[in-house]
Amino acid sequence: MNRFRNLMTTMTLLLTTAAFAQPSLTAPSVVFTTGTTGNLVDITISNAPVGDNITGADLFLRYDSDVATATDVLTSGTAADGWNLAYNIVEDVAAGNIDEIRISMASSLPLAVPGSGALIQIAFSAASTTSPTSASLDFTLAELNEAAVTATAGLITIGGATSTIGISASVAVGADITVTVDDVDLTGTGPLTATITNTDNGDTETVSLTEGAAGSFSGTIATAFSIAASSNPALDVQAGDTVTVSFDDPFDANGVAQTVATTAGDLTIIGGTTSTIGISGTVAVGDDITVTVDDADLAGAGPLTATITNTDNGDTETVSLTEGAAGSFSGTITTAFSVAASNNPKLDVQAGDTVTASFDDPYSSSGGPQTVSTSAGDLTITGGTTATLALSPAAVDAGDDITVTVVDADLAGQGPLTATISNDDNGDTHSVTLTEGASGTFAGTITTVFGSAASSGNNLLDVKAGDEISASFDDPYDATGGPQTIATTPGDLTIGGGTTATMSLGPTTLNPGDQITVTVIDPDEVGNGPLTALIINTTTGDTETVSLTEAASPPAAAGTFTAAITTVFASAASSENGLLGIAPGDVVSAEYVDSFNDVGGSETISPPAGNDLTILGGTTGTLTASAGVQAGGTLRIEVQDADLNVDPGALDTIQVTVTNQSVANEVETVTLWETGVNTAIFQLPGGAPTSSAAGSAEDGTLQVSPQDLIETDYVDELRDDGSLATLTAATSGTLWGDTSGNGTLRALDASLILQENVGSVTFDAYQTLVGDVSAPGVGAIPLNGFDAVLILRYVVGLEASFPDVESGTPVHPYKRAAIGRRLALGSPEAIDGRVQLPLVVSEAEDLLAGNLTIGFDPAQIRIAGVTGSDLTGNYEVASHVEDGQLRIAFAGTESRGVGQGSILHIAIEPLADVELVSALTIESANLNGGLSPVEVVDSPAALAVPQVFGLSQNWPNPFNPETQIQYTLPQDAHVTLTVYDAVGQTVSTLVQEHQASGQYTVRWDALNQAGQSVASGIYFYRLHTGSITMTRKMSLLR
Repeated sequence: MNRFRNLMTTMTLLLTTAAFAQPSLTAPSVVFTTGTTGNLVDITISNAPVGDNITGADLFLRYDSDVATATDVLTSGTAADGWNLAYNIVEDVAAGNIDEIRISMASSLPLAVPGSGALIQIAFSAASTTSPTSASLDFTLAELNEAAVTATAGLITIGGATSTIGISASVAVGADITVTVDDVDLTGTGPLTATITNTDNGDTETVSLTEGAAGSFSGTIATAFSIAASSNPALDVQAGDTVTVSFDDPFDANGVAQTVATTAGDLTIIGGTTSTIGISGTVAVGDDITVTVDDADLAGAGPLTATITNTDNGDTETVSLTEGAAGSFSGTITTAFSVAASNNPKLDVQAGDTVTASFDDPYSSSGGPQTVSTSAGDLTITGGTTATLALSPAAVDAGDDITVTVVDADLAGQGPLTATISNDDNGDTHSVTLTEGASGTFAGTITTVFGSAASSGNNLLDVKAGDEISASFDDPYDATGGPQTIATTPGDLTIGGGTTATMSLGPTTLNPGDQITVTVIDPDEVGNGPLTALIINTTTGDTETVSLTEAASPPAAAGTFTAAITTVFASAASSENGLLGIAPGDVVSAEYVDSFNDVGGSETISPPAGNDLTILGGTTGTLTASAGVQAGGTLRIEVQDADLNVDPGALDTIQVTVTNQSVANEVETVTLWETGVNTAIFQLPGGAPTSSAAGSAEDGTLQVSPQDLIETDYVDELRDDGSLATLTAATSGTLWGDTSGNGTLRALDASLILQENVGSVTFDAYQTLVGDVSAPGVGAIPLNGFDAVLILRYVVGLEASFPDVESGTPVHPYKRAAIGRRLALGSPEAIDGRVQLPLVVSEAEDLLAGNLTIGFDPAQIRIAGVTGSDLTGNYEVASHVEDGQLRIAFAGTESRGVGQGSILHIAIEPLADVELVSALTIESANLNGGLSPVEVVDSPAALAVPQVFGLSQNWPNPFNPETQIQYTLPQDAHVTLTVYDAVGQTVSTLVQEHQASGQYTVRWDALNQAGQSVASGIYFYRLHTGSITMTRKMSLLR
């Protein structure tokens, strides 16, 4: 709506052109109270010139009509007082309810107030609002004399009424605090929220205020006693705390938000009266303790409850307090003696204990609860007199009386009393009645009797020498005020006794038929002989009684008694016949009953440990015989038995029986001779002869055929346990080398050994026995290629016989020292249209046999076969493939070459793309039955001469009867290889010559330079090559 008001009836514009200083206009910043009218706003002029230069003014100002509305323009009392004025209020000239007042005025007279001052006044009505509201008062036109001047905008703000806040003046802990807020602006806007704070403990809560009269709000909050703030909805306080309250006024007189608050000291927190507590000063154990509490706050609130505590044992009880005078309360509790707290309703105490009482005052001077207590020492607990106890006399023997005495002034006139006496060693315990003599002195006696253990029902104290006796008495009221068991000190009374006898037997070792002497020494029995003892064969139980007569003293010790008894050989008991039956290995002991020993009682005495008699027995013999014997050979038999070394100055003989169990009545008795004086080793030199021809019993020659079962028996008449036993050794009739069992020796027998070596066939025990023709224990395995070599050489006539395997000390027909060899897989070759890998040896000279294991991956290659080479073309070769292993055995009668060369070719078929040389690995190698040491190397290139001097450990080690020593020479040298004994003396020189570079192996047969066998022990072998000396140790075990 446009409104137009024209108040000008005439308007004269007088324009002047005189120059003047540039004036400016300013609209102020003002605050209107909400809902008010007639609010005047001065529009001021600055720098107005003196005189009549300004005669016209045009002002346009915009404002928000939602904040304030212009209602009039006034000039009275302003610089433009008396001017002709016209104005118009134009509504909504811009978005947001923006109105504009347009003012135009003129005069023929100059400004009434030149310089600076109010030019005009605009009257405004303020909008009604409950929140801070403001709007700018902006100039859109500011001209004087039609010339634009600087104009500064103003601001209109709508304000309310500032809140006032109040709080209760004085509040007791637990009562409510009232909070009030007055603010007309907030009429009808409740409820309001104020914040109340205990500035001492920091507890802060909110108070909800509801409206009573218009614009007046109030609310309350409960208080609760607490020293510190907690999470409850009450305000935590104690007496004297400072409490303030605040309220956030959203719309104060300046039209802004403002927090109003009370002042510290506006509210006072008050409390009650703190209780006082008291306790009896001195109380004897068993008497009552009185507890008192005084508290005016609690008048009429009884009965109350106090807590009483023994701080020494922790016993705590409650005491009910009843009111006497107003606010004065008291109660009692009975004491009872106890070292520890119990669950009775009394207070457990003993003399000297510290007792305190406490009471929980619910409303103290601080306004809260408080526990008040008595102090340690306020109450003293008293007791009685502790009894004393004694035993007499100090020395007592079994049968004497013991007196028990108790002194206790508290018990005067209260007899008779009862004490307890005990034997601390056997546990025998009795009660002793004590009667009063002098006032408070009580005594009683008990008789002792010998006994090593407690007995019942004899009313006597069982004792023995050395026993310790003690007594005890239960004092019902001691110095602590309670019961106490009083006891004597261990050792106050000890029982005496006699002397314990000793016993011995002699001699300590004996044979059946010897006499045994029994000796007893018992000084208590001087002049009381003869005595009686038992002598016992503890092995069989044979027991004899002997009478001991007293020996003269001196020379014998006082109380010495002796007896003798003759022994006889017997394996079973025959008691009380006057002779003690014994056998080798039996153990003999004795017993004597000492009727009064050092403890005053009876005791059975035996010889001390180590003095029991031991009956000697014999020596268990051993029997050995050849594992196998071939017709025409000799059966080697050996017996070792120290019992048979009858004549220490001559060679003894024994007899054994040899029976061919496979031939009827073929029995021979063979006499064995001791191998030397006192050796106790018996043999038949050369062995017992055998033949394939039939004979008769005891004709001196044993008939033997292959696979016959032969037994040699030796009767050991006295073993180490004294028994008799027949020892048996089994021998098999053999045809050495006949592994096929067909009764003849052919290449087949050698071939079977090679097949057994590679696992193609399995030998039984007999085949293994006859096949090991190179001698037991030689080589890495019992059967090897060298056994096959000897069989082949025997078949073609190169060997007349096998080593003497029956004697166990073979002499090999092939004794030439074998050099050490190296072995490697060579490069693949195409031979006869197949891929073959050669097996290359560093030296083929004297190579007759071998056993090899080669590993491979069956998924990568297949083994097509193994064949000999130019060096081994006529050798027997056997091979077997199983589980990724190729096992090879070969043997021949003579070597066909010397130096490095291929000994075997392995035909392979690749199954995958694989490096053929690395696809096979030599896992083990044995050449010439182990007589030729071998080293597996990675390639043929490594077969060359060694690079350094080397002395290897002998093999085998320990050894019997021979061993091999290997050494390497990187260059030609003069070599000395010597064996020394443990004290450094030369035993044998094995090598002393100039040798070319290479690897060498020397065998030592445990003989000295004179050809004699050396004894078991530690030996040293030393290699000397001029500038180099090396030494190693070896062991010979016979």
